[in-house]
Amino acid sequence: ALVETAQGPGVVWPMGADTTARMLRNSQIERTAGGLRIDLADFAAPHVNLHLDADEADLWPALIRERA
Repeated sequence: ALVETAQGPGVVWPMGADTTARMLRNSQIERTAGGLRIDLADFAAPHVNLHLDADEADLWPALIRERA
């Protein structure tokens, strides 16, 4: 899920029965065949591959950049 916080945009994704969240400041976004790859400024989670449909993959980078 793409989330908006007072500190800027973030992403939340499932990890088993839990969730993980990361801020998207200083991230690099790349379009992939299945969605997006986001390279994070975080050594504990260097990147996340998001499986999105084409419309979402087109929309998310613009939403992230305008809120970062």
